[in-house]
Amino acid sequence: MNSASDNSLHPTFAGRRALVTGASGFIGSHLCRFLAKHGAQVHGQTRDAARTNSQLHWHVTDLNNAAAVELMIEKAAPEFVFHLAAVTSAARNVSMVRATFDANVVSTINLLEALAIHPPKRFVLAGSLETPRVEADGSIAPSSPYAASKLAAGAYARLFNDRFNVPCVNARIFMVYG
Repeated sequence: MNSASDNSLHPTFAGRRALVTGASGFIGSHLCRFLAKHGAQVHGQTRDAARTNSQLHWHVTDLNNAAAVELMIEKAAPEFVFHLAAVTSAARNVSMVRATFDANVVSTINLLEALAIHPPKRFVLAGSLETPRVEADGSIAPSSPYAASKLAAGAYARLFNDRFNVPCVNARIFMVYG
């Protein structure tokens, strides 16, 4: 990328309001910097107040609390929502079932329900390499609780896209650490 394009505002985000869940994480913090650099008003969600700083509009919100999520959406009024908050362990043991379901499925449903009331221009769900594909015969074989949670979250995103006017994209993000 040349230096001229590095200094120009990206037309998609300039002057727009964006919400990034998981904004204090590795991918989220980089995305927040990118959006701010390109002129967006960035709202970051985190569950830990100690991780906030003054560069963003921070929302310390439990994404498993539907009322708190709806309030965050009302306050932020985002045009773009990037849902990056998740439990990312792909451990293949039963102890991860509830944790990944709550963090990855319940949080997604809470966001989508709030966005059905206050629709954004785009909802971007962070998918994963772990997300299983549906085979031609209709079978699905998730390899871990994490994979099952990402599959379910993606299915809800498709439902809200197709039936409830929430424009969703599922970005299959992987190999971001190098």
